[in-house]
Amino acid sequence: MRTTTGFLCLLLTAVTAGTALAATGDTIEEGFGTITIAQEGATKDVLGSWTLLRPDSSQVTLNKKELYESGSTPSGNYTLLIEKAQGTSVTVTFKKNGAIVSQNSTPKVSFALSNGDQVLIQASYTYTRTGIVSVTSDPLGVDFTLVGPNGITLEGITPESLESVPEGLYSVTYYPPSSCTQPKSKSDQLVKDSRISFHIAFSCPALFNQEEYEKQLTNVTITDGNRTVILTDVPIGSWFATYVHTVAKTGIMSGYKDENGNLTGEFGPSDSVSLAQLAKVAHEVAGIDEQEMGGEASNTRARGTWFETYYNSAEQRSWQAYRNEHEDPARPATRSEVIATILQALDAPRLWPKGQIFTDIQPDTPYAACIETAAADGIISSDEASFRPDAPVNRAELAKMIALAIRQYIEDSPEFTGESY
Repeated sequence: MRTTTGFLCLLLTAVTAGTALAATGDTIEEGFGTITIAQEGATKDVLGSWTLLRPDSSQVTLNKKELYESGSTPSGNYTLLIEKAQGTSVTVTFKKNGAIVSQNSTPKVSFALSNGDQVLIQASYTYTRTGIVSVTSDPLGVDFTLVGPNGITLEGITPESLESVPEGLYSVTYYPPSSCTQPKSKSDQLVKDSRISFHIAFSCPALFNQEEYEKQLTNVTITDGNRTVILTDVPIGSWFATYVHTVAKTGIMSGYKDENGNLTGEFGPSDSVSLAQLAKVAHEVAGIDEQEMGGEASNTRARGTWFETYYNSAEQRSWQAYRNEHEDPARPATRSEVIATILQALDAPRLWPKGQIFTDIQPDTPYAACIETAAADGIISSDEASFRPDAPVNRAELAKMIALAIRQYIEDSPEFTGESY
């Protein structure tokens, strides 16, 4: 993930009803209402933690939580305390019944809720103490993982440079080929308006085979057991290189294999993805055992094939794209089917569709809830005017959707395992 500047909006709404005397001198009508607190930002590392102090002296504390909802909330005096992420500043706007009451940089708001009151608290965050971090190696083209403050994690290939990242402790671990000695991790402290550079020089022969070295400078490389595989059709400079590297490294989509099960070095980024292939990828990314369901597929064209267990499992789990038993498993999967299947496999909560994001997606459009949820969660871009729900998806596009879904829904999880098609 690439972290520069993040913005966070924290929304708190409340409605109450009844009578008591607030500490501020206001009269509070006793009753019950609802409280909703929602956080959103360009990247999750900017999200802070918050604590809501309730009238009965109890409290609710959540860390980097994007949505909190509480029904039947009693009226009374409340205090919201915000703990900012490292290196951020905050502007808090407090509104009551639609009118701005205060706006300042203090991460604390105390307020009284009375009958029919509607309270809105907006907190906008930005990184203010930032610097630059670079990761290089000699030779170039070495895998690494960089870990920083606020949960920042970047997996990449040297050289790499990150600008406007928050100050704090950063650590990098290099991953040369297995024939090279694994170096120790390096750490350094970044302070405001400064730069730290991580660099390492390798002398192992595996990195200096000239032909292999030149290929590694221009193409994404992955490991297959003890073997380094160069994906000849995935240039490092291509828009999909980072996403392919993510899904290949986790084993979800590592590329094509020969008759002996060895990777050929071809990923096939422009090749379309079939319903059958999508079923397998969805099981792999979610860590679902395709053998769990048992029985045979309802779709007769899936029976006796390499993908029958995946297809049968998708059918029995009622994944939307697999409910029609007369579909051709070999036909290309559509953009809407891919998004719906990924979200269903990961059991991601979905939003009610409103038809306000894409011109070709209305509330009653098939898969509309999944599509608008994916746009809200950053799995697909919401900047385009249309979504093209019936367009086919190629392997590069699927790799991007999978990589972003991993980042959004399975952050900080262990490495995935599984055979890719």
